[in-house]
Amino acid sequence: MKILKSIAVATVVVLAIIFLCLNIFASTVGKSLLSNRLSQAFGKNVKVGSLYIMPLYSVTINNLKIEDFLTVDKIKIEPSLSSLFLAKFGLNKFIMFNPKVSIIRLSDTKFNINEIIDRGKSQPSGGKIYFVKEAIVHNAQISCKDTVTGVSFDIAPIAASAITSLLDFKTRLKLDAKAVSQDK
Repeated sequence: MKILKSIAVATVVVLAIIFLCLNIFASTVGKSLLSNRLSQAFGKNVKVGSLYIMPLYSVTINNLKIEDFLTVDKIKIEPSLSSLFLAKFGLNKFIMFNPKVSIIRLSDTKFNINEIIDRGKSQPSGGKIYFVKEAIVHNAQISCKDTVTGVSFDIAPIAASAITSLLDFKTRLKLDAKAVSQDK
């Protein structure tokens, strides 16, 4: 009985060490891969503070920064395991904490997001997400600056959630936002 118990303990310890090593390796490689892929997709410098991967459960991205466009304190993504059986990729949850979007009007017809929109239209569609059951945004802020007229304002805090029922494909959307400052 003691031998069986010691074998079980040793097995658990070995599996825990393997899991920890794989998680550290996946997080390190994943952080670099994510930064590179997002940089290519947006055409801007992208920095990822940290990436935590809990296999088959969730991915957490901390301190995501896309140059001159977006910063997010934390993104939590929970994949849908059931969708993998259908050979499609879906998400149970997508949660953003404290995203800050910066929209800047550079000229009469050009904004800082024009390049991002154009790149999105020209890139081939890669890995598609077929559904998101629940999308939540906490404490978002949108900063708008018009360099032509000198007007700027912020819209914050913004809280939004969308929950989709996969049975009847109805989405319930809740949005709360207000303008907080305006400069001339």
